[in-house]
Amino acid sequence: MSTLMPTGTFNITINKFRPLGGVFPISATMLPATDNPKFITIHGKNITVKGKTPVKLVFCLANADPATGFAILGVAFGANSSSVTVGMHTFPTIIIDRSPTCSTMTVADHPQDVGVQHYDYVILVQSVATGEIGIIDPAMVNDPER
Repeated sequence: MSTLMPTGTFNITINKFRPLGGVFPISATMLPATDNPKFITIHGKNITVKGKTPVKLVFCLANADPATGFAILGVAFGANSSSVTVGMHTFPTIIIDRSPTCSTMTVADHPQDVGVQHYDYVILVQSVATGEIGIIDPAMVNDPER
């Protein structure tokens, strides 16, 4: 990924961890960095990227206690329309850097020039203490109009 890509950073705080198999996903808060570009916004946990330019989305999950914290495992995307592609086209690169104090996931978002694109996505998170896996379940919109 080019270092020249605009970058939106989102800091994740887990309020209540819930493992997969339950009724609800993890309760989490995602806050944008104060220096995010104005065209990368978040409402709740739903991210909107305005424009056709590729961007980087960085998700940071700090671990206050390495023995009982959490680690990012990955992300999965699903389109809300059969005419919208995902995976290799829209999100071609995903890099995860996990350390005892912080997990960081960088996703390259290459909006396709096919109008507004809506995606469901889940961020997979693992409890360090129990090994259980849970999901954070937000949504994303790529809107070519800036």
